[in-house]
Amino acid sequence: MGVGDDVAPRFTQKPALRQEDGGKRLVFQCVLEASPKPDISWARGTTALSSSDRILMRVDSAGGSAYNVILEIVGVTQADAGTYKVTAKNRLGEVSASINLNFSAGQQKQADGIAPNFVQKPVTRQENNGQKLLFECLLTADPAPAITWFKDNAGIAPGGRYAVRTEPRDNKSYFLVLEINGVNAQDAGNYKVTAKNALGESNATIRLNFDTSEANQVKGARPVFLQKPAIRQEGDKIVLECKLTADPKPTVSWSLNNKPISFGPDSRLTPKLWSEGSSHTLTLEIAKVAMGDAGEYRAHAKNDLGEATATITLNFEGAKKPQIPEGKAPHFTQKPTIKQQQSLLIMTCLLEANPTPQIRWFRDTTEVGPGGRYTITLTRNPDGPDLYTAILQIKDPKTEDGGTYKCTAANDFGESNANITLNFAGSNQAKPGGQAPAFKEKPKVVQDVKTINITCQCTASPKPTFTWMKGASPLQASARVVPTVTEEGNVYNLKLQILNFTKDDGGQYKVTAKNELGEGSANISINLEPPKEEPPQPDGKPTIRLDDSGKTVILTQAVNSPTKPTGLWYFGNQPITPGSRYIVETVQEGNMYYVVLKIPNFTEKDSGTYKLVMKNKGGETTTTVPLDCEGKLVP
Repeated sequence: MGVGDDVAPRFTQKPALRQEDGGKRLVFQCVLEASPKPDISWARGTTALSSSDRILMRVDSAGGSAYNVILEIVGVTQADAGTYKVTAKNRLGEVSASINLNFSAGQQKQADGIAPNFVQKPVTRQENNGQKLLFECLLTADPAPAITWFKDNAGIAPGGRYAVRTEPRDNKSYFLVLEINGVNAQDAGNYKVTAKNALGESNATIRLNFDTSEANQVKGARPVFLQKPAIRQEGDKIVLECKLTADPKPTVSWSLNNKPISFGPDSRLTPKLWSEGSSHTLTLEIAKVAMGDAGEYRAHAKNDLGEATATITLNFEGAKKPQIPEGKAPHFTQKPTIKQQQSLLIMTCLLEANPTPQIRWFRDTTEVGPGGRYTITLTRNPDGPDLYTAILQIKDPKTEDGGTYKCTAANDFGESNANITLNFAGSNQAKPGGQAPAFKEKPKVVQDVKTINITCQCTASPKPTFTWMKGASPLQASARVVPTVTEEGNVYNLKLQILNFTKDDGGQYKVTAKNELGEGSANISINLEPPKEEPPQPDGKPTIRLDDSGKTVILTQAVNSPTKPTGLWYFGNQPITPGSRYIVETVQEGNMYYVVLKIPNFTEKDSGTYKLVMKNKGGETTTTVPLDCEGKLVP
């Protein structure tokens, strides 16, 4: 039974909404991970959206298998309100998430929570000598999702030979299990699990293949390729390499463009096979590479229990040299670590790879699969686009869990292993006493005109180190970004102040606390509008002066305003129209604005009350100027 190396779509940042061009343009944006690249569709309510002059859709690469998915609406109107849904789909599954656009509250409000995301695709394992088959996977969601399993698009009802479990875990995660008892050949097919809550839905698929005898098979395994063939260049020689498992050892053949390759003493092509137990490495060496060597190569492996194939295409750039795919074979960047966090024993490995690697864990020579007391996760590390964190968690560890553990990472470009020994009598075991950092509540946000305050509380012993992140980037303290920590015993009160914030300060924030016993983190998403301007304020009373031998009266009001205000003058209740008899202007000197009204040929008829309305984006202020018949202020 095999699972592909690619990744079903999953959101790493749920949809968020921001305004641009003074609210005339709305931008919906989310970030997801998928391989191969997914197909993206948008809908408002039940109506599919299409690109037009007003609606712009795009998908930008964010490095590796990550993508920025963006929908822009230009010339926004009240009619654009509603629930927007984005769906990402590839051959391994699909995921969707929703966001509400509500104008009645002045801006959109998105419910807190997490749309379902599969953080570990479905895997299979056997029990009872192959009589029981289990499909297992891990997802995150908040609120709790509704789970449905399908076989060949038909819903699976629990009962009889089928058992379905949804086990809540920490950090809003759920371990999903589908059990099939009395497995037989008719159980082969395409299986899909769907998770749905109010914020969206996601699904993941797995195909179950076996020969007639495989369901009851205890010993041996048919060939399964762990990765596609990789290409590397060694001088004037090209090497195609791939890895597979099989027991017994398979026979291997190669073909080029669907024609079998014959190997002889004078051939420039040399196949090789290395075996270590049930693990095998195949290579095909091509010496003195020529243009005629381009094409599709296929490796075919076969034993008594089945067969498998893997293909790769060798291309040339122009007429010069072979085109080697870009990527990185997995390698571990530091030694694995072990820590105790309450009832969990956590083994952590940091590694670098591109594309996303497939992770497997072993205890001594036995593979450790997810389920029961074990949880396996692989997450992207925010320190770099190709960095990952692989974790094996053991709940309620026991003495018999001791042994040598191995983490294996493989992708199309290679494979790497990291070993760690769990010895309950040695130094690898977490130290007794103390407390790993824990955040009991979600961070709180308080916003005033110019400042955002994010506050949260953490308990830990000994004192942890704290790191704030915005998206994937660490936040550096500055005059505008001020993190502080106050300590009360084992309780730490954290605050992050962002001064003079703008809408660009919106996004996903995360604080991480770490000590020698473990680490904890808390997240919060902030959707912002830029701070409102302060309305214009008059600076002192209006001034009056006469010009043109006393025939012209000039009214001037000094105004404090962050941006240039507009000045509207009224005589009585009638607006004064500039450009006829009156001259109206606003001038700036330094940080001060001056709103001016000039009244030529002033007569007794011009006496009365003048009103000035000063406006900017933050609001408006009014002042009045009563003039007597001589153009002087009335006391």
